[in-house]
Amino acid sequence: MKIRFNTLDKYSWALLLIIISVCFGTAFGGSFQPMRIMLFLFFILYFHQIVRNKFSLKEDQPIVFGLLLFISWIVYGSLSLLWSPDPIRGFNAGIIAMTMGFISLPVFAFLFRKANNPLKTIRKGWLICFLLTAALGIYELITYNHISSFEDVRILGRIGVIVPHASATFGNINDYGTIIAFIVPYLLWGILDGRNGLRKLIYLVAFLLGLLFVVVNGHRLGVLVIGLQALCFLFLLLRQLRKRYIVLGLVLICLTVIVLPMDELLFTMKYRMSDGIVGTASKAMNEGRGALIVEGLQILKQSYGFGVGAGGFQEAVKHLPTFDGTYIDPHNLFVEIFAQYGIFIFLFFCFWLFSIFYFALKNKHITKGARMTVCATIFTLPLIGMMSSHALGYTYYWIFLSCAAVISTYKNPMLNNLNKNVCIESNK
Repeated sequence: MKIRFNTLDKYSWALLLIIISVCFGTAFGGSFQPMRIMLFLFFILYFHQIVRNKFSLKEDQPIVFGLLLFISWIVYGSLSLLWSPDPIRGFNAGIIAMTMGFISLPVFAFLFRKANNPLKTIRKGWLICFLLTAALGIYELITYNHISSFEDVRILGRIGVIVPHASATFGNINDYGTIIAFIVPYLLWGILDGRNGLRKLIYLVAFLLGLLFVVVNGHRLGVLVIGLQALCFLFLLLRQLRKRYIVLGLVLICLTVIVLPMDELLFTMKYRMSDGIVGTASKAMNEGRGALIVEGLQILKQSYGFGVGAGGFQEAVKHLPTFDGTYIDPHNLFVEIFAQYGIFIFLFFCFWLFSIFYFALKNKHITKGARMTVCATIFTLPLIGMMSSHALGYTYYWIFLSCAAVISTYKNPMLNNLNKNVCIESNK
């Protein structure tokens, strides 16, 4: 696939650089991660134009609601520091880190309006971002060397057996699985809308690599999420009789990859994804995460629906009578929101997600592939939000959600001009 960088305008370059900077993950820069630096840089660079960017409540509802949500969230979160059991953590991880993620929405909304072809730019950007991490992932699987994961992650069931895994630049297999789950819809979009067979093939290879990583890592939830996302696209394809052979091909390829006769892969699958030694540990982990949902609801009830305050989940859960000392991180995006910020912010967030989904479905300016990318992302978000120990402080979460919001409201300038000309001709 040839990307003509010389045809990209400066706004497309900005989009591309922000997206590609996600490939550096959380392993570089600490609090000053490259993706945060890029977002802040372009926010400052185009600040005057961004604040003058006007949106219509009728046509740009996901962006308007998103901006109102973020402002309300930061204000309420700042006030909640007064009753948070851990205000220092709440300020650092709940206010500062989330603010860096929130600015992605106004930045992307501005750049999308200015870029020549933002839809293709963003799709290719996520492809490049994934391929860069995939190169490192393949190196990890071959050499067993890692730059960002802890040693105990490599010990299968803590029984002293080293197994292959890929975490790239994201610290552990769960966080890398989250990134893959967010990127897969864009790869499926490329398979659908690629101009020629070669481009479709590149996206297909990338998709299979993503599937391979989650399978080798033994990430059962990741496999489920990718399967559901693929089903969203298959639903679209099944309505097009000419492309049924693509559906059959994808299913056969996926099955082939999953049952690929590789000794280490089968060993990993046997122990990580079965009811064996590691299966028992995984079962305990799943039960622990299920208990965290109940504990989150208990925290919400004890706070009378206002939430325990920014950054207060870990301290609050320790004082619950059901706490067994196993997990103190929420391991669930939605639990993390309603337990800390209360029912109002939680419902506002859910309403924002619904508006993104609804506007993407009815948007006639985007292709079916782009529409299904947004819908698949929002549809599987409840499961994606359970893949990492926490989510709100991760900037890439908000970058992906901001991408979904701006795609759902995208208006093709050529189609707009055509509609205006038709209206003018009809009035003559």
